[in-house]
Amino acid sequence: MMPTLRGIVHGKVIELDQAPGLPDGQEVSITLQPVVPSPGPPAATAASPELPRWQGQVLGSLTREEIYDDRL
Repeated sequence: MMPTLRGIVHGKVIELDQAPGLPDGQEVSITLQPVVPSPGPPAATAASPELPRWQGQVLGSLTREEIYDDRL
């Protein structure tokens, strides 16, 4: 039995993350199963204690908008 391989679908082409170990031109049978991404950490909300202590404060004489406008 062949190992399970992972890949990315690009239209009718599937790009595998590793070589399948079969000769070029070999006919194969494929069963597709989408990979479900694992959930990441929960997003912080305004009421969340996980927000940084500096969140929402003015840094020096610049406002948050001035800081972000300067970065663009």
